[in-house]
Amino acid sequence: MIDLNLKDIRTVSRRWRVIGLLIKKTIAFSLLMLSFTTASNAAVQVISSVPTSWRLQDYVGSVVTVWYTSSPCTNGNLSFPASSTQAEINRFWALILAAKLSNHGVYVYYDDTSAPATCTVMSFGMDG
Repeated sequence: MIDLNLKDIRTVSRRWRVIGLLIKKTIAFSLLMLSFTTASNAAVQVISSVPTSWRLQDYVGSVVTVWYTSSPCTNGNLSFPASSTQAEINRFWALILAAKLSNHGVYVYYDDTSAPATCTVMSFGMDG
């Protein structure tokens, strides 16, 4: 005979609710990530390197472009989408300058669907 009291049942029930919630969140996140990759048919690539040879160029109108990366676009060009905020562009500029000065690596995810004409920055950060 199984002897369970109400406290044991509540504990087991709570655990299963937490597990169920984690599974639901994992599935939702996976579907969200899948929708981003399939909806735009973007060919997302990543560059991970120390940007010592990269050239940052700021055009009139706050258009920042990076040259001489290893991207497949003309002259290794990477540019920001028109929807980028000035704060995002400023953070990228600061990141690249800090990485150049400290000789640290950075990573940049970009969309090369329109290569070699344009490669659009999607996200960026500093390695280790």
